[in-house]
Amino acid sequence: MEAVRSTVSVVIPTRFRPEALRKCLLSLLGQTQRKRLTDVMVVDDGSSPATRACVSGLEKEFAKTVPECRLTYLAQDSLGANAARNLGIRESRGSIVALMDDDAVAPETWLEELAGGLERAGVDAAGGAIRLRVEGPLIGKHREEVKSLFAEVLEPARTDDGRVVPVTCNMAARRNVFDRAMFDETVRPPVEEIDWLVRARAASVFLPDAWLWHEKSPEELRLAAALRLAWKRGSETGWWSRVRLRRPLSRRLREAGMSAWTVLFSVGHVARRRCVGGLLTAAGEAARLLAVLGLINRGVRSPRSWR
Repeated sequence: MEAVRSTVSVVIPTRFRPEALRKCLLSLLGQTQRKRLTDVMVVDDGSSPATRACVSGLEKEFAKTVPECRLTYLAQDSLGANAARNLGIRESRGSIVALMDDDAVAPETWLEELAGGLERAGVDAAGGAIRLRVEGPLIGKHREEVKSLFAEVLEPARTDDGRVVPVTCNMAARRNVFDRAMFDETVRPPVEEIDWLVRARAASVFLPDAWLWHEKSPEELRLAAALRLAWKRGSETGWWSRVRLRRPLSRRLREAGMSAWTVLFSVGHVARRRCVGGLLTAAGEAARLLAVLGLINRGVRSPRSWR
């Protein structure tokens, strides 16, 4: 007798990217196990008419292809991606909640591998691999320098004690885990997942076969935009270590020393190899160094750059 499989809700935060969102939603219609879907929650952080129209335009297709699934549009006023995720989680119904970004495209086996892998592992949460797909060349000469900045995940990220950290672009968790902790709406990338994992006391696994595409536009790959992103992510990481984790000064000095060494190495790499990709690493680590020592704060992030 075939075991009863858990129902799955997919939560997608979005902001001002209806074309990308449409591709994301269409990829869900092609899933081999789409009948497991009980709802797809699109949470619009900014209440865009174009986003609402995108979802409305696919309602009939969802009703025809996956009649068991409810495609739902929710809106909020520029509260951030984590607030959008929390709203979607609260309003969804599945016993498993899967999270993906609006610029992600899932191959047909994604749901099968992610939800099935979570069930087989018997843990609280699971994260899948993320493959970067871009229009045009990446910045610099070496993919390793920039892949983490643009959320390409081919190997599991881990906490200091070795626990696997799922990434919100491609993860799933059992609903009862969110009873222990929701996402902190004041914490921003790239530490939102580890912050949640620690507070939820969750055990997680990495599922390389539960992969999806993460698509980036030419605008996101411009050097100036990427430098701003690297600085924001670095300052957030340093702030989180200093303020949220309350790490002692001795530990923060060690972190600052490691960041300083990385900055020097990256700048040298730029000079030696004429590779501007090293500038992104240098910018991120410089911001982290200053923030972990309290010399800068993480600053204000504009709503349109909430990722």
